[in-house]
Amino acid sequence: MSKTQKNSPKDRSKIFDTFKLLVVNDETFEEVFSQRLSRLNAFVFLVIFVGLVSTLSFFVIAATPLRYLIPGIESAALQREVETLLVKTDSLQRVIETDSKYIEGIRRVLSGEVVYEAPEIDSTAIFMDAPSTDQLLETRKSIAMLELESQVKKEEAYSPVVETSISNPLYFAPLSGVVSGYYDPVVGHLAIDIAAAEGTGVKAITDGTVLHAEWSANTGYNLVVVHQGETVSVYKHNGVIFKKQGDTVTAGEIIASVGNTGELSSGSHLHFELWKQGKPVNPQQYIKF
Repeated sequence: MSKTQKNSPKDRSKIFDTFKLLVVNDETFEEVFSQRLSRLNAFVFLVIFVGLVSTLSFFVIAATPLRYLIPGIESAALQREVETLLVKTDSLQRVIETDSKYIEGIRRVLSGEVVYEAPEIDSTAIFMDAPSTDQLLETRKSIAMLELESQVKKEEAYSPVVETSISNPLYFAPLSGVVSGYYDPVVGHLAIDIAAAEGTGVKAITDGTVLHAEWSANTGYNLVVVHQGETVSVYKHNGVIFKKQGDTVTAGEIIASVGNTGELSSGSHLHFELWKQGKPVNPQQYIKF
């Protein structure tokens, strides 16, 4: 019986019953807004309102970066950008590591941390392709340069062409003379010693920039030149140096003269080191002396 009453036309017609929505001022009771509504109208209005809000929210989220706030949603472009940044970061890290090793190698060269034994000079050695010049005076470098330039012209007329492989750059021999001390990392001698008459011109092996040009108590007048390809050449025990820090040098240019300076020197010779990528290498593998 009760079920029949609930489904009666009278009950179904209630959805069309009208109500008046009235907004009044609480103090003056003045009517501010009024609207007649039925249950059906209110339901339809609510559905439309919810639909509009949902649609607007969807477009706002889909068309703006707000969509990335939703967990699990990532764009392909963002993913590619992240991968690119990771690759660049890894590359930069490798570059930093390489540069750090290179700088550490140069620091070791400049600080003289590598200890080596002073070589003995063979007094019976025959100096080949090294015409002697008058002894250079340290207080008159301009005169010394003129003498050395004349000497180099004579040497170039008799110097053989250095054959190198494609993988190795062409280096000038820094000095024409007799190799009296060989590269031997076992005993800590990371260079070769070239015996020559005091005052003989010392040449740059290739183009570069002077990184260091100073006096050292142990090794006398020193020159350190930085070249392309992470290459560093070191010239020690010079009698006179003609370059200062920051100067550019060209291949074959006279940058110093052979001397016997420094406590570790026992005769007139050039102590020559060659460094690549922060590590010492045997100069005779790259230069024909």
